[in-house]
Amino acid sequence: MAFKGMAYYQKFFRRKGLKPVHATQRLKRCLTTLDLVIFGTGNMLGAGLYIVTGEVIRSYAGPSAILSFVIAGTIAFFSALCYAELAALLQISGSAYYYVYVALGEFPAFLVGWNLILECLIGAACAASSWSAYLNELVDAKIGNYTVEYLLDGEPWDSNILLPYPDIVAGIVSLLASMLTAIGAKATLRCNVVFVIVNILVVVGISVVGFQNGIVDNLTQPDGFFAYGVLGVLSGSGFCFYSFSGFDALSIAVEETENPAKSVPVATIISMSVTTVTAVISCLSLTVLRPYFNVDPAWSFLEAFETLNNSYISYALLICVLTGISALVVAHLFTMPRIALSMARHGLLFSCLATISQRTGTPVVTIGLFGIIPAALSIFIRFDVLIELLSIGIFVAHIAVVCSVIVLRNEKLDLATEQLEETLPLKRTTLSYRGGLRIRTESETEADLLKNKEEDDDDVDSNPGYKPVEVVNSWTYMLDTTSINTWLLLFIIFNTAATAILINLPSKVKYPLLFWSMVAVGSIVFVIGLICFLSVSRAKGETNKRNFKVPGMPYLPGIVITLELLLMVNLKALAWLRLFVWSIIGKNYLIIALSISTF
Repeated sequence: MAFKGMAYYQKFFRRKGLKPVHATQRLKRCLTTLDLVIFGTGNMLGAGLYIVTGEVIRSYAGPSAILSFVIAGTIAFFSALCYAELAALLQISGSAYYYVYVALGEFPAFLVGWNLILECLIGAACAASSWSAYLNELVDAKIGNYTVEYLLDGEPWDSNILLPYPDIVAGIVSLLASMLTAIGAKATLRCNVVFVIVNILVVVGISVVGFQNGIVDNLTQPDGFFAYGVLGVLSGSGFCFYSFSGFDALSIAVEETENPAKSVPVATIISMSVTTVTAVISCLSLTVLRPYFNVDPAWSFLEAFETLNNSYISYALLICVLTGISALVVAHLFTMPRIALSMARHGLLFSCLATISQRTGTPVVTIGLFGIIPAALSIFIRFDVLIELLSIGIFVAHIAVVCSVIVLRNEKLDLATEQLEETLPLKRTTLSYRGGLRIRTESETEADLLKNKEEDDDDVDSNPGYKPVEVVNSWTYMLDTTSINTWLLLFIIFNTAATAILINLPSKVKYPLLFWSMVAVGSIVFVIGLICFLSVSRAKGETNKRNFKVPGMPYLPGIVITLELLLMVNLKALAWLRLFVWSIIGKNYLIIALSISTF
């Protein structure tokens, strides 16, 4: 039993080697720096403007939502630098999932990829629902009324989770976006050019009209600038973080980029800067134009501009908004299949999901399969329920990626060159995989299995591409890597506990003695976490030259982890419930896969 448990542990935390992808499984390199800037800006800008802004102002922070965007944008910027370093270094599609696989192991990578897939599905469903809501508003709710009358016999559904009627338009939008992403990355980016131009025009129009017709007193009346308090600003920041999740898509597209070592860092910095500025300006204009308690979360900008009694502005804004939301739907459905593609390549999902169309150079099977799920969600689930489920999966991925940067900075990596990709033989072509493990097929003999197992061992922990800075033997290498990971895990656990105690609980305690006791306990826990992180900082960094490096290593990444945990613990309970339930489902799937695999 102990041996089986050790076998599970080794399988769960084995690490992926840095081997190039065979030519028949590679995506087509066709994207430039400008393409990435446009794609990243279109992804983030749409989310901040049309999905998040109204909800944050109305339900989380009030007028101080402006600060929520500033805080979220600043934290996301430094987190994006970590993504940019790893994207320039590894240059393989998969983004957070692949980076964590290389640095932390198979099980952490699986949980990151598993949650990111759900995050993209929910994000696409939210965007499609918002698109339908704006269109329904354009035609004076005739679409909704017609659906209720003819499909439901005039009796809408009464539920806190389901929509009053099936939103057929949202489902169609999601399916059309999936078809667009299946055509090819270049075609998708061409459409995104139009979307981004329209988005920028919307920002300019909103800002000019909003500031001209706005009332400055709306920033402080009737409940003051901090209508929901400081904790409201932090909660809003956690929710606003979703607005800046688009930089993850830049690193996912790295395998389709012509010069990823240069293009990804530059595009990340430019798109993050543009998105932060435009999000803050748009939020400010909406806040002065409309009192926060009158903002409608579903179609905030359109509803606010309708109060100006100018139909031309409203219709022009609506068309631009629909175009901008379309960019967001496409971006999510572009990102998600490439995460699933990378997981399928490594055997963590069904191998058919790794199929690349020779005609379009895209994972058409994955796009088709996962394109149905957001369509179904947007048809049946309420917008306010979907939107509360966002962000937490992104936080998990970002924290894991920041930890991966710290781990990989303490190793020397010998990366394969592009020229080798054309000549390397393709492995794992006749074998099926479950849970990242090789499963013998009917035509495979015991001798073949033993030989292939030795090849697999070369592909994970013992991969020659991993060369720690100071290695005496293999045990020293494992001990060094495990020590860094352990200290980082303890730092995250203690930091999360301290944040929850110091930020949330004391505000709900009425008795002074209990209040100060909790503050003392939280401070002690935080100091313990800080000591754990200082143990990580003692590790000697690698000396290899890299195209891009995060400054202030490891202290800046440590600050980013702390700030992201601060925003994460302020998310609503429904988001945490979604994280735990979905992660448990994924864990059980992986355990079942391991139990039926050949050790």
